[in-house]
Amino acid sequence: EDTVEANSQRIKALQDEKFTSVLEFACGDGQNLRAIKDSFPNVMVDGFDIDPNLDYTKGNIMQRPLPYERKSFDIVLIAATLLLFGDADVKSILKEAKRIAKKTIIIVEYQSETNEVFDVGFSVGNRITRNYRNFFPNKDLKIVLDAPAWHGSVMKIVL
Repeated sequence: EDTVEANSQRIKALQDEKFTSVLEFACGDGQNLRAIKDSFPNVMVDGFDIDPNLDYTKGNIMQRPLPYERKSFDIVLIAATLLLFGDADVKSILKEAKRIAKKTIIIVEYQSETNEVFDVGFSVGNRITRNYRNFFPNKDLKIVLDAPAWHGSVMKIVL
């Protein structure tokens, strides 16, 4: 049920967008991409993850540059990923997202005014909340909706 709700919220963030392609960083098993494809069948999707069993592009999110051309996807989606990294790595990941995204970056993470560390009580361990506005000082970061439970806020940055 949590996964269905989380995917539903990611889809809501896309409703007002005009787009033909989505790339998800650290896509895991691709559940977000499948949900996007189900809702938008004409959209081309790709994912990037270190998982060797992946049906999408394989690799480490920290390699630079990622194997995509500049401005090659309308939307870059990053969900439940940045909270696992320190600020320097987050800055690097978001810089790469800005390089690849043509129109929009959608982030689904914990948004707060502090870098509070908290334990969510499952195998991932501690997670970090951040004020993601600090990473986009010259852009409007719009919180599309606040998600329940551990899914965090859905934020949209229009480039």
